[in-house]
Amino acid sequence: MKAKTLTQDLDGEQIKGLRPKFDSEDVLALEAYDDFMDEHHHDIAEKLRMILAKHPVLGAIMNSMTTEQLDQQDEESRILQKKAIREQDWDSYAAQLLDQGVAYAQMGLQFSDWSYIVKVYRDYAQPYISAKLTGDIRGMLLTLAGMNKIIDFALNVIAESYFLEKERIISAERDKTREALRQLTVSEAQVRVLFENSTDVIFMVDEHGIILYINHVAEGLEMSEVIGSSFYDYQTPATRLVLEAGVRGVFETGKSSVIDHEAVLKGGNRFYTSSIAPIFEGDQVRKVAVIARDNTEQVLANRRVEEMNKVLEQRVDERTAELQNINRELESFSYTVSHDLRAPIRAIDGFTKVLAKKAKGILGSQENHYLQMIVENTTKMGQLIDDLLAFSRIGRVERQLANFDMAHLIRQVFAELTQLNEKPKISFFVGDLPQVPADREMIKLVWSNLLDNALKFSSTREEVIIKITAEETPQEVIYHIEDNGVGFEMEFVGKVFGVFQRLHSDDEFEGTGVGLAIVQRIVQRHQGRVWAHSELNNGAIFSFSLSKNPIL
Repeated sequence: MKAKTLTQDLDGEQIKGLRPKFDSEDVLALEAYDDFMDEHHHDIAEKLRMILAKHPVLGAIMNSMTTEQLDQQDEESRILQKKAIREQDWDSYAAQLLDQGVAYAQMGLQFSDWSYIVKVYRDYAQPYISAKLTGDIRGMLLTLAGMNKIIDFALNVIAESYFLEKERIISAERDKTREALRQLTVSEAQVRVLFENSTDVIFMVDEHGIILYINHVAEGLEMSEVIGSSFYDYQTPATRLVLEAGVRGVFETGKSSVIDHEAVLKGGNRFYTSSIAPIFEGDQVRKVAVIARDNTEQVLANRRVEEMNKVLEQRVDERTAELQNINRELESFSYTVSHDLRAPIRAIDGFTKVLAKKAKGILGSQENHYLQMIVENTTKMGQLIDDLLAFSRIGRVERQLANFDMAHLIRQVFAELTQLNEKPKISFFVGDLPQVPADREMIKLVWSNLLDNALKFSSTREEVIIKITAEETPQEVIYHIEDNGVGFEMEFVGKVFGVFQRLHSDDEFEGTGVGLAIVQRIVQRHQGRVWAHSELNNGAIFSFSLSKNPIL
């Protein structure tokens, strides 16, 4: 919407009355500023646009205009400003500023909105000028003074027209304004109530930490004694130093900060998290606002949790050491028992065979069958003892970690487990298998048990199919061995890795029930996992993982 031109309602004498009165030093400063702007005007204008584009009100207005329109408006203003400085044609420049103030008022901009433009300009232009003219102190001071002179003049003219136009608008819409003011009064009262009744402590302090205002004080303190006292005097020695540094940083940088601190109060120490924000006067931080939230209960609760965690960690360490001792004792016991059982089992086996030989032709078929059953069961018992010894030995043997050809190891194990006449019946596939650091002899025992199971439980098939594959993740390698054997129901999967746990009878398939327990024990010693998936009469897949970075 095009603003009404205020100069249409003013005569020449009124506009002339707006002319500034500058002395010779002022003129020098303005000319220095003009010379600087000849070179840097476009850079400053472009940066100013970028900053203003982020403003919720001014950004929307700028976005409603094209780049060409903004450039034209900026160029016209610069031309008039230059004529005013160089040719003393302040009337044309003043007329343009008057129209600008009217436009601001008619667009509904608040005083703070358009004065924000000036603030942004000062905040950016001052350090920019200082940086560009660092080596020319007099030139810098003259340019900064000239900038302030032109800004002050522009502000006075814009403000005059802005407030005149605002007065006209307010006069024309008095009833609406009155209602708005009433609502504003109500809103301010509500904000005041919220502020004064906030559970947070809200106060202002100066650069020395003196409390200038506070919404309420802690129990045992009086408002009169708190206001005027030092914010730092209510802190512990440690947090006083932190707060002094934090508040000083806000004054120096103009940036907000959040600090945790412990306050010393009459009712006892309290813990706060305080947000410290700068309050500007012009471009200087004159005081800071502090919003302190009491989080004493949370801090104390966290400390209790930390203490409980320490106690729990100690108990876990103690329990772990206890369990390790128990495991060592169990392993030692298992080894001793298994080792001591070997002699009587060998004696039973040997004497039974001697008895069978000497009684040949004397005993009947039933008695010979009994002797044969004794021999077979002593053989089975010997195998159980060997497996139990192997199982207990795994926990005691030190691992020798190294990289090796996994596929070659598997083919070696397969050759040891199969006879030449069996191989035409077996379809055996080994995919690409990545290497990981592991104990080769232990992993060989893993594959020996897994392959033996796959061959055994697939032996009833016309064609035995065994497939070994692998997959990688960033942390581990997962190996799979798949067969087309008799499988099992998944409801029993929890049993397959237990010691002496079997899902099939000796009449169906031989075994001791220790092999998969050995597999699990070895894989766990390599910080890996082992699991299985199967369907009854539809094969099984056994999987295990090995860490790429095992803990030594």
